[in-house]
Amino acid sequence: MKTIIKLFVLAAMLVGPVASASAQATGSPDFRPYSREGEISPHTQAPTREQLMNAIDVARRSSPVALQTLLEYGERVECHECVPLLEQRMLDPREDARVREMAAWWLRRRPFGFGAIMAETRAVLESDPDPARRAVAADAIGEFMDPHGVAHLGRALTNDADVRVRVAAVRGLARINSSASLPFLSQALADANVEVQDAALRVVLHVNFFRDHEALLPLLASEEGSIRRRAALVIGTMDVEAAVPALAAMVSGDTDEMVRQSAAWALGRIGTADARAALREAQGTERSTRVLDAIEVAIRMR
Repeated sequence: MKTIIKLFVLAAMLVGPVASASAQATGSPDFRPYSREGEISPHTQAPTREQLMNAIDVARRSSPVALQTLLEYGERVECHECVPLLEQRMLDPREDARVREMAAWWLRRRPFGFGAIMAETRAVLESDPDPARRAVAADAIGEFMDPHGVAHLGRALTNDADVRVRVAAVRGLARINSSASLPFLSQALADANVEVQDAALRVVLHVNFFRDHEALLPLLASEEGSIRRRAALVIGTMDVEAAVPALAAMVSGDTDEMVRQSAAWALGRIGTADARAALREAQGTERSTRVLDAIEVAIRMR
């Protein structure tokens, strides 16, 4: 019996490929080609090394999409000559951001050259005199998604005097999305510059396991309305009950209408008894129809 079963399985293995090949040749409904939906340029074939090098050069004078497409389908093309050319493009602040991102994506897939690429990019981040180049180096390290880059981005966030570099460091830390990034993101929330705070607020909901609510609370008292508004939305999403007193003061007394709307939403999302009481109290004094609508929606939440 075991012999018969083995023969049956072997026959099925032999017939399957033949049937599939036959279906492909005849165009029968049984044949299903691989779907590339969502890729930059579906049905594009892998380029040759010469085509890849030419695309790197030509893209300076044409649409960056052409280079993006070639790099996507040239992921496995071994082109040692392409490495320094793409590294130059990746670290050029004048370059299209999409090209820099795709160049980093391609370079991080070089198994035998990535160590040197990473070292050179770190050197630019740490010592290049041009802050624009330091900023794009921080972005590139983020695109490399190598946890070893967290320490270097953290130092840039701590020590670099240029806001652009610190903002890029925040983006890079979030892109790597390592637990080692979390203390630095908390640090960015406390940065003296509003742009760095804003960058951190934009990413904390997209990184794994960020739970430093204490770092978020002071931003509800920021002098910048956009920071107060975004902080309220992040805090509401994280369901931070400790923020209810501050949010209650905001919904009833903040001079910025949009901040009051955001505070109302956050209170509704948190949904505790104290949060609902604050909403009902604000409802009795608010004069803006937009804020009143936000309060009404918030009361009905949960």
